[in-house]
Amino acid sequence: PPGAEEFEVRAPATGDVLARLPISTPHDVRVAVDRARVAQTAWAAQPVRKRARVLLRFYDELLDHRDELLDLADTNVWRRIFH
Repeated sequence: PPGAEEFEVRAPATGDVLARLPISTPHDVRVAVDRARVAQTAWAAQPVRKRARVLLRFYDELLDHRDELLDLADTNVWRRIFH
């Protein structure tokens, strides 16, 4: 939310700021959990085949962006992950 406190995420190797993220309040967490419960109920109501298609699509997206994700992981852990 506008005006929320933030914290910086830094690359361990360089100290560069990678992102600025809001600090969640206990209220933010409660709202997120409540929304997740509603979403889980809706997800569970979907036919298994539809859920499988969604998960396979997600898997395909991960593979499509594999190098980008590995580069991000490299930055975060300060060591090279072999692609």
